[in-house]
Amino acid sequence: MRFFRSRRIVGAVAAAGLSLGLVAAGSGQAWAAYSGFGWESGGVQGWAVDWDGTTISSSTTYKFAGTRSLKLPQSGEQYAGYRSGSDLTGIGVGSVVTFKMYLPASANHPIEAKGYVTDGNNGSFIERFGQHIVLTPGAWSTFTLTIPAVTSIEGIGVEVDNPGWTGAVYLDAVTWTAP
Repeated sequence: MRFFRSRRIVGAVAAAGLSLGLVAAGSGQAWAAYSGFGWESGGVQGWAVDWDGTTISSSTTYKFAGTRSLKLPQSGEQYAGYRSGSDLTGIGVGSVVTFKMYLPASANHPIEAKGYVTDGNNGSFIERFGQHIVLTPGAWSTFTLTIPAVTSIEGIGVEVDNPGWTGAVYLDAVTWTAP
């Protein structure tokens, strides 16, 4: 009987590990994945317009996971930045941040997005950008940012490069690995 009880305990521990979001790295080492941004509470979780954008909000229109995402309005030609300076537990140099962004099928211009980290750089804030991608209309696009060597992490965010479309893109399931 003892053998079966041990197997149940091991199974329960394994299930708990999966529910905590453990992610296996290519080397076989497990890293914790953090997910501070799902917008399930109906708020914006500390996210705000960083530059050139308009008011953001929680939305149920499109969502990748759960019931909500972050709605980022687009009003014609702009290169808007949106960032969070809070809820960054476990992020550091070397962390890989993953973003999911939805572009409605009605978009009639190529819209690009890229992740960034704001480096405090001893009081002179500098954005360090990752690779940009062209968002696919009518689908969720995934892009990543590896946090480079920075003095201090003041926030992470996304820049949406829009050549003239009016509508909204949706951000969801922002996660990162521990450094």
